Amino acid sequence: MKRFGLIGSPIGHSLSPQLFRAGYPLSADTYDLIERETFEEAVSEFKSHYDAINVTAPYKEKAFLIADSTDSRTAILRATNLLVKETGGIRAYNTDCTAVEELLKKAATSLGRIPRVLVTGCGGAGKAAALASAILNFPTGVANRDFRKAQQFCRTSEWMEPLHLDCEEMSGYGFDILVHTLPLVTSDILSLDLRGKTVIEANYRNPGLSPHGKEPGYKYFPGTEWLVGQAASGFRIMTGQFPDMQNLSEFRAHL
Repeated sequence: MKRFGLIGSPIGHSLSPQLFRAGYPLSADTYDLIERETFEEAVSEFKSHYDAINVTAPYKEKAFLIADSTDSRTAILRATNLLVKETGGIRAYNTDCTAVEELLKKAATSLGRIPRVLVTGCGGAGKAAALASAILNFPTGVANRDFRKAQQFCRTSEWMEPLHLDCEEMSGYGFDILVHTLPLVTSDILSLDLRGKTVIEANYRNPGLSPHGKEPGYKYFPGTEWLVGQAASGFRIMTGQFPDMQNLSEFRAHL
C-alpha cells in the first residue's frame, strides 16, 4: 500500500481525495489532506510518511525548490504541483501544463487552423497555461496587471508576448481562445467580446465566465475539466497506473 496526499493552505475544501478514490476505486492506496501550520512541517510529513504529494497554492514555488530533479516543463515554470519520491530522490512535475495542453488541442481542433491564445494572469496556473500553448506553437499573449512579470516570463518562449491587463490591448491581440486563470474577473475581461471565441477557465469553485444562464456565443471549458485533467495525469505518475477515466468523468459531471 502506498500513501499519497496534498499540501497547501487552505486545503479543507479540496476534492483531491474524492478524485483519487474515483480514479482508483479498488486500490488499497490512500490519499490524505496534509494540513500543517507551515510549508516546512507539511514537507517533513511528506518525506517521513508519503510516497508522493500534490501541491497547491501557495506552496508550488517553494515545493519546486526542494526537488532533486524536474521534468523539462517544470524547470521552465519553476513551480510544481506534484512531488514524487523516485530512485534518484524527489522529482517535481507540473500536470497543470499537461491538462491545459490537452484542452487547447481540443479547442483548436474545431477551428481548423492555428489559434491565437490569450492567457489572463501570470501566476502558477497562468504560466502553466501559457507554456502549454507555446509548446503547441500557438501564438500566446500573456496579460497581467504586473506587466514586468509577464515580460520576464515571456522571455522563455518566442511564441509568447506580454500584454497589459487592458481590454483594448487584449482585444487588439485578436485571440481565438481565452484561458482565464485569475481568481476574479476584472472589468477589462468582462468587457471583452467573446462571441465566436473559446473560453477555458481555471476556477472551478466560483467561475466568473461560465455561460450558464447567459447568451454567451462562445464555447466554454469549465475549470472542472482542468481539475480532472491535471489530477488524472498526476495520479498516473504517482501510482504508475492509469486511473478509471469513466469514473472520473462521471464524478466531474456531478460537480
